[in-house]
Amino acid sequence: MRLQKLLPDSKAGTQLTFSLRNGSHKDMKISVTIDEIHRYTTMLTIRQREKLAPGLKGPTMQVRMYHDAGMAEVVRYQDKRVTDGVYQYPNPAMFQPDEKTQLNRFLADCLEHCLQHGHAELPDWFTGG
Repeated sequence: MRLQKLLPDSKAGTQLTFSLRNGSHKDMKISVTIDEIHRYTTMLTIRQREKLAPGLKGPTMQVRMYHDAGMAEVVRYQDKRVTDGVYQYPNPAMFQPDEKTQLNRFLADCLEHCLQHGHAELPDWFTGG
């Protein structure tokens, strides 16, 4: 539901950027790109645009949105596919036992922060310019 509030009716290839201010830190930019739109689902990529530190990139999530249920789930994080609800530990990818739950909570927190503190940098086609 948070994604539906953030994204206008748009088409595949659309990218929106949200600027977030965190106290005295410079604005952080989160981009949301609509990769694919299907009848019942939409695939999105959500990415923090700035690097956190030299050699350390910001989080990137691929998200599947389910239109009928009004829900979304993280299917990839930092280029690793996250498919299982519970993982045995240890495992080859070193996922936490509740990795999927943690990532979905992180997505919810990120979207809520965008809703409360973000300022959309709207593209020209959206503003009519």
